[in-house]
Amino acid sequence: MKEKILLIWKHLKQGTLKKMWQQTIWIYQYGRRYWKAMLLYTLLGLAGTGVSLVSSLISKDLVDISSPATRPENF
Repeated sequence: MKEKILLIWKHLKQGTLKKMWQQTIWIYQYGRRYWKAMLLYTLLGLAGTGVSLVSSLISKDLVDISSPATRPENF
């Protein structure tokens, strides 16, 4: 634990954490201009994932229906 505190203290003295914080602020300011597009693409990705999950369940059921050997009553 003491080593971690000393490592953080070393980075504070070097200014590494301050530089990382400034870069984080810049990224958020840049992203603020494009928040609508980022939200749209995130929602599209989630919708695509949902569609793929549902289609795999539907195709599984279709295979089970079409193949008499895999019906639950045969087990």
